[in-house]
Amino acid sequence: MAEVVHPVAVKPSNLHYLALILGGLLLGAGVVNLYWAFGSPGQDLNADFTATGWSALDDIQVLPRADLAIPLLFAGVGILVFLNARAWRYTGGY
Repeated sequence: MAEVVHPVAVKPSNLHYLALILGGLLLGAGVVNLYWAFGSPGQDLNADFTATGWSALDDIQVLPRADLAIPLLFAGVGILVFLNARAWRYTGGY
């Protein structure tokens, strides 16, 4: 019988670590910018609920900051998912 040979784990490159940091920063920046992405113009979302109450949810809208926040979220999640999908190479295939 042939012996089963497990692949040797490859050491992650510095580019992998840089991409992890970049993905985390993009995701974090997207989450922080979501705070100003929804509400009524000129106010934060928590100020909207304080001033108008929960019955004024129809006045909540997508603000221009969402044009920045949502792509940052998707880019950060995309980078981290891509790196996670390739992580098996650094563990010897397990």
